[in-house]
Amino acid sequence: MKSGRNSGTESPPRSRRTHRARESTLLDFGDRPSLADDASTEKNRFLLTILTGPSKGSIFKLEGEVVTLGRSDEADIALPDPSLSRVHCRFLRVGRGPATGYLVEDFDSTNGTYVGGERIDKPTFLTDGVRVGLGKRTIARYALQDELEEQAIVSVHESALRDALTGAYNRRVFDDRLQGELAFSVRHKQPLSLLLLDVDHFKQFNDTHGHQAGDRVLQVVSRRIAETLRTEDVFARYGGEEFGILVRDTTPVGALVVAERLRGLVADTPIVYEGRELSVTVSIGVACNGADSVTAEQLIKEADEALYRAKERGRDRVVVFDA
Repeated sequence: MKSGRNSGTESPPRSRRTHRARESTLLDFGDRPSLADDASTEKNRFLLTILTGPSKGSIFKLEGEVVTLGRSDEADIALPDPSLSRVHCRFLRVGRGPATGYLVEDFDSTNGTYVGGERIDKPTFLTDGVRVGLGKRTIARYALQDELEEQAIVSVHESALRDALTGAYNRRVFDDRLQGELAFSVRHKQPLSLLLLDVDHFKQFNDTHGHQAGDRVLQVVSRRIAETLRTEDVFARYGGEEFGILVRDTTPVGALVVAERLRGLVADTPIVYEGRELSVTVSIGVACNGADSVTAEQLIKEADEALYRAKERGRDRVVVFDA
């Protein structure tokens, strides 16, 4: 629930859309031999796994000559950790062929960059398995992998983050990201809007057409919404037929525009199941963290109340919370 969406740069700052963890698909082995060829076992893939901090569990690929990391969207790898500087450090590719690797260089950060527990003051070569401390809260593990290992790690990682049916983020990821996005909202004095979206009369689809038809509805609705959102938006399956969307730097008026666009998109998308065309609508409740900062629990409560009002007023509509 922009839900989501890579190479390094020559020097910071950098566009926020460039370096994100890529989705991966499982390899199709088919009739291939059990042992891969020599090329696939060469350890030429570089992964950064976040072990602690707000982005715990995230995996990023290091690619390109220079990859910047920090709390700002200007960095190639943006982590919502307030103890990081805007552009905190950068990873520099060195060597060729089997000797390829990365140095890490602190970018004059406030809280420092650490390799193996020691604060660095010059570019430092990273060895396989070493831990990199970033600011006060984030620790990452740098690792070299071959192609098959990378596929397996990224695939397992994605399966832990994604809802199996719809491909949207799962509830755990949503809750983690909501805390991080609220902290970002307060720190940068930017509004954060939450949209709670519910498929109307979903039980009726299951009762009338069967649960497989209901699954089909959720899959199509999820795909259409995900295609519409920005890379930095967070889109997740909140529970059952309900989805949550976090929209950064968006006022209630802007969030209303986004929600109406999504509502109309779903209503205009016929879903064909076993030769039958199913008409689907959604109701959406909107809440915003504005000048008066609220907690995650309060923001969810307000969006849920707005969603209830949307259903109460006939469904297939958007309601913005108004205290």
